[in-house]
Amino acid sequence: MATYTPDPREYELMVLFSPELGDEALQAEMERVEGQITATGAEIIRSKSTTPWGRRRLAYPIHNYQDAFYVLYSLSSQPGALDPFERDLKINTNVMRYLLIRQEKAQALEDDPEPEADEPAVGAESDDQTPDGEAGDTDTGDDVEVSDDEVSTEDDPAETADEAPADDGSDEEQA
Repeated sequence: MATYTPDPREYELMVLFSPELGDEALQAEMERVEGQITATGAEIIRSKSTTPWGRRRLAYPIHNYQDAFYVLYSLSSQPGALDPFERDLKINTNVMRYLLIRQEKAQALEDDPEPEADEPAVGAESDDQTPDGEAGDTDTGDDVEVSDDEVSTEDDPAETADEAPADDGSDEEQA
């Protein structure tokens, strides 16, 4: 009988290491974590411990520390295979915090995803809304006549010179 093996999933792991670690000790801890990841059968796609990560200020103190070393791992693993690895991270005294999340397929392995051509960019207005946020007219193929009063045009200097200046309510005469 055939057994079902699920497809590997993409994961992202952020680990905050203690700031007391020196450069050599930090490298040893990173290699230890990488070894534990590969021991579970997972594949490390990328690890990043330099810019913009590295040693950074914490938003709030953790174990009376204001800084920590941030390391970001991208990995691929079978579902549930990382459970023993997470238990090891919890008891590691050099790991202050960690977060392991599953990446969606569209987000996996992309640093800065660009919007597709048929999708509007963030903050762009859709075709069916006017700038006021009201639902606009959709083109149904019917010809609609628009009077000159309803059409707004740019101010043409030749047209504005013929018009009288608007009364702004002041008593002074305009020269």
